[in-house]
Amino acid sequence: MNNKKIIQRKLLKYHSNSLKTFSYYSDLAGADLRFMDLRRLNLRNINLSGSDLSFSDLSGADLSFARLKGANISNCKTEGAIFDHAVCTGVDFSRSNIEAASFTGALIDDDSVPEATLTTTPLITVYMPTWNREALTIRAIKSVIKQDYAHWELIIIDDFSSSFETLKAFVAELRDPRITYIRNEFNSGACAVRNQAIKMAKGYLITGLDDDDEWLPTRLSSFVAYQYKLETHAFLYANDYLCDSSGYQNISELKNYPKPAYKKSLFDKRNIIGNQMLTLTDRLRKTLFDEKLSAAQDYDAFYRLAEIYGDPFKLDDITQVLYVNHGEVRITCSGRKFAGYLDFYRKHKSKLDSSSKKYQLFTLYYIRNKSMSLRTMMKLMTLRNLKRYMMMYSSFSKRKF
Repeated sequence: MNNKKIIQRKLLKYHSNSLKTFSYYSDLAGADLRFMDLRRLNLRNINLSGSDLSFSDLSGADLSFARLKGANISNCKTEGAIFDHAVCTGVDFSRSNIEAASFTGALIDDDSVPEATLTTTPLITVYMPTWNREALTIRAIKSVIKQDYAHWELIIIDDFSSSFETLKAFVAELRDPRITYIRNEFNSGACAVRNQAIKMAKGYLITGLDDDDEWLPTRLSSFVAYQYKLETHAFLYANDYLCDSSGYQNISELKNYPKPAYKKSLFDKRNIIGNQMLTLTDRLRKTLFDEKLSAAQDYDAFYRLAEIYGDPFKLDDITQVLYVNHGEVRITCSGRKFAGYLDFYRKHKSKLDSSSKKYQLFTLYYIRNKSMSLRTMMKLMTLRNLKRYMMMYSSFSKRKF
């Protein structure tokens, strides 16, 4: 069997598998696909960077989110082809009828593509898991509605709350087609419902919102202004305000919670990102949240994204209010928190240096509220841990270091 037929079989297999699993991925970078019949094939997410597709029939083919950097797509039939959100930089579209194709949200540098098909307002999916916190969830939803960036969809997954009628009625009364509310028929946990929403997402970009927090009106527009950074960074994150009560009258009452710029040496020790970030939907679909972890799920997901796609990028903007004492039930209890962080440590410890391992083990003792023997203390002692020990366990606990 010649090479062309082998490649064609691979593409047909890709089409079949991608229809079953949205996140299915294949790498055919640099392949010779000249004169191929690819009509109506589902080729979402595929990597065809540097491939030669010249003189092929791409009519009706779905190449959304594909990597096509440097590909040759000249002399092709492209009526009805979909290149939405694809990376099309350096692509040769000469003598192809691209006016009949869709390029919404695509990264492209070809002036021959009609401007009407391009957009600087990508759809952003917002996922929100919720469980038995109707009033807080309604507050969070209102903060999404108030965004000064309007091109979003909100997917709310109710993880089998016992109290949900008020929330359900609120969403119904909004009559906002951008908002989807789903109440599951059994409780599956925060990670599972996050993954459920991520798999449903239609947006090019994606971010999350915890049901007990709220956004400032500029949250999404701040991220969109820096979306180009995602070409070289895994995701974007920003500063927060902290609210240690059930509410506030004026934003000036809130404490600023500044986050450090990304450094791996810091991120190996603790979650410097916080609870939310914004990235490409395609990336988060490939990593998802680890449903086996009982805590540190955000830390783990963000850690893996940074490993695969590069250092995160921090915005200096303050875009979110974190409520740390709203008076309602917390999802993660101390026992589950310890178990989750211990599993995180075991999962990633082979990647950590000695200093980071000591920092994380010290944290585990603190979470468990277990006193350390002198021997253990000496093993874990670093200058940073000494300062933490003095802040937490000694008469210096109120001193700032």
